[in-house]
Parts: sequence; structure tokens; C-alpha cells
Amino acid sequence: NDSQSMDLLPNLWLQCFVAVIAFAVIGGINGGLAPIPTLGFTLSVLWTATLPTFGGYGLYWICLRRSSATRVTTVLYLSPPVTMIWAWAMFNEPLSWQMAFGMAISSVGIWMVIRGEAADKNPPS
Repeated sequence: NDSQSMDLLPNLWLQCFVAVIAFAVIGGINGGLAPIPTLGFTLSVLWTATLPTFGGYGLYWICLRRSSATRVTTVLYLSPPVTMIWAWAMFNEPLSWQMAFGMAISSVGIWMVIRGEAADKNPPS
């Protein structure tokens, strides 16, 4: 275990703290900081803040502890294809052969990185 690594909660706290400052500055420059007092706005902020921050970012750090940084970061390249398929399934977004080609390129790249990592761990005798 790296002596300079931080635990999950301090990492999440630091990420949220920096994001709050950055977005407050951007929001202040581009308009007001007062929230829109509606239930829809409140629910959307709670949903957007909770799922990506504690779900996505927290899961990312948990995966880093259980696997290599190379493998975890490589899997992030699955985000666009998963989003594309989700948009097709949920919102009837059209799929094209260019999208399939891009997904194939991403898949080959992920396979190459994972295969290369496995070869580094188990060199041929």
C-alpha cells in the first residue's frame, strides 16, 4: 500500500470541496448563485450530486484499491459505448455503423491493454 495514498472519504471530500469552489466561481461569473426554488431543481441536484460523486467516483477509488490503475483507467473507455447503448435503449437514439466502428476500436484497445498487462505479469519462460 502506498504511504502517500489517501482514504476514500478524504478523497471524496477533497474532490467535492474543489468542485464546489470551481463551480461557484463559474456560476458567479455567469449569473447568480441563488438556486431555483423548485422541487424538480432540488431533486435533480440531489440525483446529480449523489450518483456520480458517491457512486461513480467512490466506485472508481474502490476499484483502484482492488485492481491496477491501468486496468481501471482502461475500463473508463467503456463509458461512451455504454452511454450510446443506454441512449438507444432509453431514448430511441439512432445507432450507426460509425458508432459501431468506434465501439469496436475502443474494445480492441481495451483488450490490447488488458492483454499487455497480463503479459507483463506473466512473462513467457
